[in-house]
Amino acid sequence: MTESQKQDYWKQYIKLQQRYEKLYYPKINKALQNQVQSFIDKGMTQTALTEISYVELYGILKDLYLKVGVVYAAKVNRMTRKERMPMGFSAEIQALVLRYFQTELLNTVNNITTKTRNDIQAILIEAQLLGLPNTEIVKALTSLYFTKVRARNISRTESTTASNQAATFAAQENGATTKIWISARDNRTRRRPRDQYDHLHMDGVEVPINEPFIVSGERMMQPGDKKASAGNVCNCRCSVAFK
Repeated sequence: MTESQKQDYWKQYIKLQQRYEKLYYPKINKALQNQVQSFIDKGMTQTALTEISYVELYGILKDLYLKVGVVYAAKVNRMTRKERMPMGFSAEIQALVLRYFQTELLNTVNNITTKTRNDIQAILIEAQLLGLPNTEIVKALTSLYFTKVRARNISRTESTTASNQAATFAAQENGATTKIWISARDNRTRRRPRDQYDHLHMDGVEVPINEPFIVSGERMMQPGDKKASAGNVCNCRCSVAFK
């Protein structure tokens, strides 16, 4: 791919990714706030901490995976097949996405919920050291900052993961043999020596479609691959193209 083609491809991708990031951010933020509120409503005890549920988050992220996956897979289908989307394509991709993410989704919501518990515990420890009353603890827990940064990161990360995985499914179905890493094209793209992980210099790297990219020493089937470490996955905005 030429530089112009890569630029155009990423612009199309990021427009779609940002649309879903913005759509799911408030839903995820509300779910995180509800986790905190459930802890408060149950008396802020250790039992209340362990009873924080991931059920609402599970439903939201499942919906995100299916919607983002189908939309982006359809786009890749048009690019690699160059014919109209066949009947039943959406249902087929939904089944593939759901099957692939079934275990991963449970791990993701468990990890998010564990992070909520850890963040709450950190606030409780600090409050105890400072001798703060319950009213001040509640104020700290319910501050918008407590959840909104996490919600933005989660919506960005999960929309990237869903779109690139579903795109890979579609490309494989259409007989593509090669995949190409397309790096995010701005100054926020992680790079060495500034960052521990380097996505900038992955731009344009080609590998066989069933082989992994090697990204800062880690194997990744596509940008957002959850088998890599958080430093390679969280907040990634890279995409993958095919031929």
